[in-house]
Amino acid sequence: MTGTVGSENIVDLYATGEQSIIYWTALSEGRLVLPRCFACETTFFFPRRWCPSCWSDDVRFVESLGSGTIYAVSELHTAFQGVTKEQLPVAVVIVELDEGIRIPGRLAKTSMPGAIGDRVVLRFAADPATELPCFVAASSDSQGEHHD
Repeated sequence: MTGTVGSENIVDLYATGEQSIIYWTALSEGRLVLPRCFACETTFFFPRRWCPSCWSDDVRFVESLGSGTIYAVSELHTAFQGVTKEQLPVAVVIVELDEGIRIPGRLAKTSMPGAIGDRVVLRFAADPATELPCFVAASSDSQGEHHD
């Protein structure tokens, strides 16, 4: 499956700091959370301790529905990060979430080819602790079902 990281927990593989651990732990639980500054009301990505707009440390994580629009897409034909040759091609996307920030991700095979401007929503795997979520076309969205 695209995004499978084996038996290792995604928190152990990807989390690199205090703020990052919060983000990756939520993903491993099947939730997307984003850092939000409560001083200036800016939501941002990537997770960090201080707001990049006003430098306040009043940053807390808020839940996101994970819906947005494809801002950029690239189809990869080279195996990487646990993706085998049989799983290629893989579409890597930058999605502008409805909250106004952009995050990277992968597009499910069932939603390929993706195009800039397509509406997508983030879907989690049956075991979100060991498989990265992927974006699916909003028109083919099935709540709670992971798409390859």
